[in-house]
Amino acid sequence: MTMSSAEMVILPNKGFKFTEDFFLLFCEKNSDGTKHLRLRGKELYQRIGQRLSHMDMLAVSLFLRDHLEIISLDLCYNNIGDVGVQILVENYFEYKNTLVDLNLIFNDLSYLALSELYRTSKNMRLRTLRLTGNKFGKKGGEYVAKLIESLPTLELVELGDTDQVLPSIDAILETTKKSNLKVLDISRVLPKSEYEILNPSWLAKNVGLFLEVNKILTELHMEKCELDGHDVEKLMNGMMYNTSLKLLNLACNRIGSYGMKILAKWLSEKPPLQGLDVSHNQISDHGARALSFGMCYSRLKFLNISYNRIGDDGIACILDTLKKPYQMRLFFFYGNPFGPKSLKIVKRMILSGVLEQKYIDTKLYEVDGELKAAYYPTNHFKQQYYSVMMHGFPEVLKIKRNVVEPPNEKRRPFFFLPYYERYQPLDD
Repeated sequence: MTMSSAEMVILPNKGFKFTEDFFLLFCEKNSDGTKHLRLRGKELYQRIGQRLSHMDMLAVSLFLRDHLEIISLDLCYNNIGDVGVQILVENYFEYKNTLVDLNLIFNDLSYLALSELYRTSKNMRLRTLRLTGNKFGKKGGEYVAKLIESLPTLELVELGDTDQVLPSIDAILETTKKSNLKVLDISRVLPKSEYEILNPSWLAKNVGLFLEVNKILTELHMEKCELDGHDVEKLMNGMMYNTSLKLLNLACNRIGSYGMKILAKWLSEKPPLQGLDVSHNQISDHGARALSFGMCYSRLKFLNISYNRIGDDGIACILDTLKKPYQMRLFFFYGNPFGPKSLKIVKRMILSGVLEQKYIDTKLYEVDGELKAAYYPTNHFKQQYYSVMMHGFPEVLKIKRNVVEPPNEKRRPFFFLPYYERYQPLDD
């Protein structure tokens, strides 16, 4: 009986040995000579039939010690657990190390793993730390706060889906006030349990006070925190004094039109904000109209209003204000109940060059002479955030030479977002 190639790929291989040549195949080379080691669990399972466990971490640690040119390590969706992190700390981080990017999302970590990382924080120079999907609870949040305080090089921390409580979030915010952190993700960190009190108003108030003091943070992600319009009002009490925030992500909340009006009023005062994500927020035409009034004075270059309740009139108001002093670069609006009136405006703006098809998430087509809209897959934010493979299959293993942009490049990007491609594109 013969097997197909797909069936042979997923056969378990219990006797597989991780060798130096195997790890070298999973290294992506950068243009400056550094490397990125990509050991994603789903990709490994499709290739060799198993994920990394704590028993494999000694081989990974020794390989990293022998190859100090590796500055980025991706271990997402494996089963290394607390013991695996302990082995990595004892056999790599306690020695001379060069790692600046560490991805540990969805690895069944508890607060014990974070305590091990904190123990050797003096030897680390991490720039990014991704901990999404690890249920380490209140104690883990306190250790995250200690890590932020002890790592002055840390610029990005992701804590989505980590079952935090309000005191641990408060500790993280207090520590971040004095740190060099530029990107903070606290999406869906509040536990939904009858034993914990959910208070989004308290969270919004404290985050607002944090933004009033902090002058370094450039990106804040607060998805799925159950914020409503009044919580946005409390958030704005401190955020209106902030001078550094460039991207605000409030997707998958319930701010509604009232919260959108508050944000629009803030945008009319020309804050430094360049990106706003308010998708999945039950915003209607009234909120979209208010946004159109405030947006024309803003510096927005990225706007995501997809999957709301905005009809033809609301979308038309927003489209009419896209031609402003700061041109809109990325615009996502699919999933709203708009009709032919808005689609005609979109078609005209694409033909005139105001909008580019590869930077919007809606594709136009005609049926019996009538314009229709289809989803155009240009928004890969969540796909890259969760390290999901592009087509469900592992990418081709090849040498990837990442372009290092010179500081005096003429065509400078309008903004930097970690999970979006560079815009404006770099010249060859």
